[in-house]
Amino acid sequence: MCVLSPPLIITTAQVDDLVGLPRAGIERAMADVRREGLWEG
Repeated sequence: MCVLSPPLIITTAQVDDLVGLPRAGIERAMADVRREGLWEG
């Protein structure tokens, strides 16, 4: 679970960074899991 609590005055670019960094981490982790044969989905 990843809980985000951005300020109400956040910019679009900051939102992109806020969701982009965790997404990149998840994508990298899933690539490792697939490469190791632990997930085929």
